[in-house]
Amino acid sequence: MSPPANSLAVLYFDNLSSDSAFAYLADGLTEELIAKLGDVPRLRVRSSFSVRRYRGMPTADPAAVGGALRVAFLVTGSVRPGRDRLRIAVELVRAGTGARVWGRVFERPSADPLGVTAEIARAIAAEVAGTLLPAERAVLARRPTPHPQAYDHLLRGNYYLAQRSARAGVRAIEEYQEAVQGDPTFGAAFGRLALAYEFARKYIWDVGLPPDTLEARARYAARRARQLDSLNTDALLALSLLGGEFERAAWDRAVARDSDNAELQHLYGIGLVISGDRTGALAALRRAIEIDPDRPITLGWLSILAVADGRFGEALRWADSALTLNPTYPGYAHRAAIDLQLGHTMNARADATASMNVSGGSGIGAASMALVEVATADTARGRSRLQQLLGADLHGPLPTDEARAYAVAALGLLGDTAAALDLLERPPADRFVGLLASLSVFDPLRSHVRFQRVVEWARPQ
Repeated sequence: MSPPANSLAVLYFDNLSSDSAFAYLADGLTEELIAKLGDVPRLRVRSSFSVRRYRGMPTADPAAVGGALRVAFLVTGSVRPGRDRLRIAVELVRAGTGARVWGRVFERPSADPLGVTAEIARAIAAEVAGTLLPAERAVLARRPTPHPQAYDHLLRGNYYLAQRSARAGVRAIEEYQEAVQGDPTFGAAFGRLALAYEFARKYIWDVGLPPDTLEARARYAARRARQLDSLNTDALLALSLLGGEFERAAWDRAVARDSDNAELQHLYGIGLVISGDRTGALAALRRAIEIDPDRPITLGWLSILAVADGRFGEALRWADSALTLNPTYPGYAHRAAIDLQLGHTMNARADATASMNVSGGSGIGAASMALVEVATADTARGRSRLQQLLGADLHGPLPTDEARAYAVAALGLLGDTAAALDLLERPPADRFVGLLASLSVFDPLRSHVRFQRVVEWARPQ
């Protein structure tokens, strides 16, 4: 079946500067262009998640890339920053044949990247959709801020936040703070700042602030973002992650406003998971996949919810699909746990090894390998790995999300019930154990009231 004639994918632009510090600009302009074109209802635009796996890869075979993404057109480009000028080369090609449809080199003052992005988006939209309607031109001309420097800080912050590390998290917070200081009405920057603070709290990044201060700042930034835009989805997600503030009506309005946005549907699904609505979450995540089938992160969450429901064969199929699409997606630990459940111990060890490689041997990879080792009677090695992860007394640094769940299960299998329950209950609270509690690796803990209490709180209904 041929892809829709109005479908396109914007591949990540190349950074042609010898200075890797400008990588944020190439990524940021790409993502802004995807967002702008996605606001044109007559276009079907693949999300940044869909195209991320092609970042840095040559596009020598447009037909193969276009076929995989199921689009009629591909947009490629490069960014070469100068001292005070920005040179951006952009090309639109037919995916099926590789034939060049349109191309242009833009040279503009480097102080205003927003202006050139809007100009590029108008040209591409007109080539694919034809003459633009006045409302479409207005949407493409809209700016999130009139202050170019604040926007530059937003792009830098987004680049660092995407790295999901403590060091990069500090830089992201600094950049978002600069953005909102440069424009106190910059709602998008406040929303991202709220997420950065919440990620620092949730993932225990050392950003020089205690957890209660991070929570307070995340709530303030999220509420400020919503004062500026009541449907700011970054703010809505941050408040959901913080707990107790999932505003279903606001999410419903945000989704209705942009119902064909796969990323928004995914975030809505995660919010519904956090709120405890498993049925609604499944519907939203399936809708995201319907819009954009090539989303490893959404496939991974569908696998997690299938585990929560005890549908392990289906969970394995979703996990397989996610990892087939993106072999670097951090889903090997999850698949290793499913392998153990299904009795596929050799596969479990292979997946745990892959998780170690992807994670650099720490965090979720170490917790996954420790669980597999303990579950397959390699208890001495598993205990040693847990002590490396948690400290000799098993009360050291706290792993988060899935890593904590797997460490809890491994401790339970070792018979260290008190250590397992203490780890489970240590703040900040985490819902992953509730999502994974149907796995048999938790059986040694299942009869304990403390385990039941956490699972009851965490499990989606």
